[in-house]
Amino acid sequence: VRRKAEMLLHGDRAGAAELLEEAAQLCPTDAELAHKLSNLIFEIGSDLAKAGLYGERAVALDEDELRFRKSLAAVYRRAGQPQKARKHLQRAWELDPLDKEIRLALQTL
Repeated sequence: VRRKAEMLLHGDRAGAAELLEEAAQLCPTDAELAHKLSNLIFEIGSDLAKAGLYGERAVALDEDELRFRKSLAAVYRRAGQPQKARKHLQRAWELDPLDKEIRLALQTL
């Protein structure tokens, strides 16, 4: 299912999201898969709440992964939830205080 989804990523992004979601249900402890699905849903713009759920899953499974935190903050920012975005950006800043992207995102929040 995951291989099929990744093949579709270049063409049918909505179809790829459906397959990745099926794969995420089969592998609920795969943080990278949850992160990839969250990002894809975010890019499609179809369901920010669902993107947030999968982003939260990724963060819960790997709390110190900077990419997961930054992506989840972007989801919350677009969803109009600045407090949640700030929470993840601040944790990301703790993980890498030299990251200019995080500093800029915190300043513009």
